[in-house]
Amino acid sequence: MMYYQYFLKNHRMLSVGLITAAIILFISNYLLLISTKLLIDSPHPFILKDKGLYVMLAVWFVELIIVGQFMLNRFYVDLVKLYKRAEELEEKTAQARYMALQNQLNPHFLFNSLNTLISEIEY
Repeated sequence: MMYYQYFLKNHRMLSVGLITAAIILFISNYLLLISTKLLIDSPHPFILKDKGLYVMLAVWFVELIIVGQFMLNRFYVDLVKLYKRAEELEEKTAQARYMALQNQLNPHFLFNSLNTLISEIEY
């Protein structure tokens, strides 16, 4: 259940992060296109023609794919770390249970051995 909640929580964060990155990349691409048009003294730097819009959208789409891949990679690296941590905790729990059982058995063994010795000595 914990893994499912972790996945949902981080999946939502991943989606929000990707949408935020998409907006930031789109705005930065638009500002880059405007600044380029201003540098070459274009008469209408804020108007996007067909070719400029297609190029900007193509670059934006490629950037989104790259950013999305980086974000997914980070998400799955964190998920693998979580699984490894869970395995370590399960192993430590099993060791702790074994040690607790061993500690419970040792006094009884000692008590029984001493009782046997006492009864043999008295005999």
